[in-house]
Amino acid sequence: IRLDPAYERLKSSKVAIIGCGSVGSKVAVQLARSGVRSFVLVDGDVLSAGNLVRNELDWRSVGVHKAPALGARIQEVNADCTYTART
Repeated sequence: IRLDPAYERLKSSKVAIIGCGSVGSKVAVQLARSGVRSFVLVDGDVLSAGNLVRNELDWRSVGVHKAPALGARIQEVNADCTYTART
């Protein structure tokens, strides 16, 4: 067992992340690793190369809206995750 059984209830949780930048991106990925499977990701900004040092996203997402790029990233971490991106 990788996670404590108490984490099992996270599978039915839905989490909204408002701002998918340096803090929001890291929080979302950690929640996906912890078992959360449903996300609403809200951010109207586009990832720039200068953001890479702080963000969970990498060079593949430069020039892309942060919310859908983060959604793809959480699915890389946990294939069972679903998301709605709002830009």
